[in-house]
Amino acid sequence: MKYTDHELQEHELNFWVNSYNPPFFHIDFYKQFFDFKNLVGKKVVDIGCGGAPISDYCGVNGINLTIVDPLIDNLIKHPKYEHLKKYNYFSNSLFDFTEKNYDFLICLNVIDHFNDPQYSVIDKFSDILSENGELWLYYDLRTKDDGDHLMIDNGKNN
Repeated sequence: MKYTDHELQEHELNFWVNSYNPPFFHIDFYKQFFDFKNLVGKKVVDIGCGGAPISDYCGVNGINLTIVDPLIDNLIKHPKYEHLKKYNYFSNSLFDFTEKNYDFLICLNVIDHFNDPQYSVIDKFSDILSENGELWLYYDLRTKDDGDHLMIDNGKNN
């Protein structure tokens, strides 16, 4: 099934408003790969955070965090997400985000939500990061479109 951007966004909004309840269920998994203490005092952007930006669940204070997600304007209308207003936030797509020079760009379980896999996501990430910035990227590999997570062909057979 081919999903429209609108259908994907509606599905994702429904998840955050009606299904998601803290604590964040992937944090122990992510801690195996990423040392969140490295973010302290750094300029960090969390792309596609939904209702759970990294500073809410990583157990680290002192992160200079910007959050970017097309759903933020809709999420902050709900009481459980009013706290998102405390961040520097942008309620738009990654491709409409124009800020630059971040020390860390975090994109966890997001790029598999893009409807058009031909987008040059990594090129856009490099535009956002400072010259010595770090990209923390994680995504699900799926062999077929599955609800709101789209297949990413890694060229390998399972």
